[in-house]
Amino acid sequence: MRKLYLMVLCVGGTFAAEASEYDYSTAYFAFGAGFGTITDLPTGAPAADVAVGYSFNRYLALEGDYSTMPSSQWGWLSNYSLYTAAVKGILPVSDHWSLYGKLGSGLGYSSWSGTLGSPTIYNSEGSASAWVAQASAGVNVALSDHFSLYL
Repeated sequence: MRKLYLMVLCVGGTFAAEASEYDYSTAYFAFGAGFGTITDLPTGAPAADVAVGYSFNRYLALEGDYSTMPSSQWGWLSNYSLYTAAVKGILPVSDHWSLYGKLGSGLGYSSWSGTLGSPTIYNSEGSASAWVAQASAGVNVALSDHFSLYL
């Protein structure tokens, strides 16, 4: 069975709907941009990520996420997307730095346009979808009460 891996490294911003020095429960919106690679393809491509979430406290959040990597390789267009829901654990290192990890699952979807001359599997237009598991880790740097950068 052919496996697809979508690896997205995003650097972007997170905007909190509200923030307080003592109350960490808040809704938030995050976006990111980066570069991704997929096995069996010769090059990588730009990637984008959008997430919405809710922090219950300083240590725990739920997050819904959409990641995409449109690409053009071998003369055909392709798109790889992930729709996931995850539990996010946060470990504050200081008032401005924190580490986080996410565990979740969702749907992975890919589509391709198909062009003669490309590898045999991609000679015709098509799409595929599958259940995916998500495990990720990162660093968050708070620049203010309402804006932070993550990696």
